[in-house]
Amino acid sequence: MALISAGNTVVDAGSLKLMDYELISTVTASNSGLLEFTSGITSTYDKYIFEFNNIHPVTDDVDWVFAVSTDGGSNYDLSKTQAGVQLQGDEAGGAFQNAHQSLMNAAEQTGNIRLAHSLGNDADSNLNGHFMLYNPSNTTFMKSYISHIQSHHHTNIAMLHTVSGYVNSTNDVDAIKFLFTSGNIESGTIKMYGVRGS
Repeated sequence: MALISAGNTVVDAGSLKLMDYELISTVTASNSGLLEFTSGITSTYDKYIFEFNNIHPVTDDVDWVFAVSTDGGSNYDLSKTQAGVQLQGDEAGGAFQNAHQSLMNAAEQTGNIRLAHSLGNDADSNLNGHFMLYNPSNTTFMKSYISHIQSHHHTNIAMLHTVSGYVNSTNDVDAIKFLFTSGNIESGTIKMYGVRGS
C-alpha cells in the first residue's frame, strides 16, 4: 500500500521515497519577444521542470524553440543534439497520422533548437506541455533534457511533440530561454519548478 502526502512524499512497502517539487518562479508573456530564466537554476535541485501554460503566438506558422546558457544569459551558443518525433491528427478525423523525426532531430546545433513545429495563431490556439532539464549544475556530465508538448498546428491539426537530447557541455548551465522563431509571444506563462530527491 502506498501513501501520498501533499503530492510529494510517497511511502511504499515500508520504503520512504521523497520527491520534493518547489515552484521557483513564474514568467508571464505580454507580447514578449521571449520568456527567460536567468536566475534560480543552481545546484540546489537535481532537476528543473518548466511548465508551459497556454502559450499563444502573435505570428502564424512558427516554431517553439529554446536555448541554454552558462553565463547567466549573456550567450546562448551551446551545442545540442536531440532526437524527437512529431505526431499529428486533423480535426476531420482523417488518416493524417504521421511521425516526422527529421523536423525534431538536431546534431550539434548551436543557438535555438526546435521543441514544437508550425504553431497557429488562431484566437483559440495554444501550446501546453513541459520541459525537463537534468542536473544543470553538474560539471562532470553533459546536460540531458526531455520535452513533451501538445500544440495546435496552423492548419487545424492536433500535434504532439516529444524530444530528448543533451547539451554538449560539462559547464554549469544557469539560464534558459524559450521563444518563437518569428514574432512575439502574445500571452501565456511558464512556471519553473525545482525537484530534489529520488
